Amino acid sequence: GKTDFDLFAEEHARPAFNDEQEIIRTGEPIVGKLEKETFDDGHFNWVTTTKVPLKDDQGHIIGTMGISRDITELKIAQDSLAQERTLLKTIIEHALAGIFVKDRSGRYLVVNQRHVKYLGAESEADIIGKTLYDFFDCEEAKRISVTDAQIMESEHGIENLIDHRHRADGSELWLLTSKVPLKDEDGRCIGL
Repeated sequence: GKTDFDLFAEEHARPAFNDEQEIIRTGEPIVGKLEKETFDDGHFNWVTTTKVPLKDDQGHIIGTMGISRDITELKIAQDSLAQERTLLKTIIEHALAGIFVKDRSGRYLVVNQRHVKYLGAESEADIIGKTLYDFFDCEEAKRISVTDAQIMESEHGIENLIDHRHRADGSELWLLTSKVPLKDEDGRCIGL
């Protein structure tokens, strides 16, 4: 016999009431809506809600019925992952060194602006999905790729390798390079 206004704070009760009135007016259900259920004491839950029209024997809409699934733990985990992703992206982008991630075939998956500049490209979009062979002459790309392959096969990284490189435009570059294998959740090497 109670309403959402008896159970929840106005912040949740009012939109829930408005949704139900719209369902009664239109007959259109709401499926899988993400809602924050706020209680008067300040605590809250995250739920996915599905509501449909409730009809009498003649097919007239007389109310609504629905189900809400508590996904609070899932929502907290998703928010935590989003924060970690934002933090990692910020660290990568503002690092004072070139940072990249490649798959096992040597295709770039992630690059920061320093690595974009190092490769002589204009933007990250110019690099993602490409390999060293798109940025260095064949011999130079092969030399670097052999080292990358050895790291992925041995699954042992290298630290502070002093490396001399020749760019496609003929310029020279000295680098202090560290590379490590990238592993999936099962411990398999999936890149560098």
